[in-house]
Amino acid sequence: MFFHSPYFNYSIKQFDAITEPKLSADYHRKHLEVLAAFGVGPLGSTLSPWYQRPAVTVFVAYDESDEMLAGIRLERLEQQPYELPLCHAISVDSPDLLPKIGRHKGRLAEICGAWVAPTARKRGLLQHLIGLCIDQGEKMQLDYLLAMPPQHTKGIFREYGFSPVPNALGRSEYCYPDDRYTSTLMELDLSLQPAQASAAFCN
Repeated sequence: MFFHSPYFNYSIKQFDAITEPKLSADYHRKHLEVLAAFGVGPLGSTLSPWYQRPAVTVFVAYDESDEMLAGIRLERLEQQPYELPLCHAISVDSPDLLPKIGRHKGRLAEICGAWVAPTARKRGLLQHLIGLCIDQGEKMQLDYLLAMPPQHTKGIFREYGFSPVPNALGRSEYCYPDDRYTSTLMELDLSLQPAQASAAFCN
């Protein structure tokens, strides 16, 4: 299905990572390319074997030529808290949060691995993909969604109702993916959310 925005037409493909190794590999390659363009090396979210886990849903936007424009992942917590990519980022400074995350096994997921190709930025794609992750979380009857956006996308998550998650010292910001960036650990309580996430795309 193609979506018609004021800027261009695009389609969204949703798939389970473990059942679509070729698509997962293409998404992963594009993610690394976008990171490299910003001088960022492989992250915990790119090095983890997420493509081998049955609890990972991927959303990818394509243009009319079937080129990937943007992508995002929703990783459900199935085992221990260290399974989620953001847990690698917060484990040193916020070890107190890991048991709290672990208590929601099977009922919590992380939105991660988001990227947008340079030619498709500022066109509402990221908003649409985040909205689809929220919709999927509601369909999966999850209690919470977590995310760790950098400053330049933090506002989008706030618009969807995400709020910062402080550790025992009241800290929710981290130097991630490196010292040039500040990212914020955020959560969305799905039990408090109206089911309207997908309506926000292309705003």
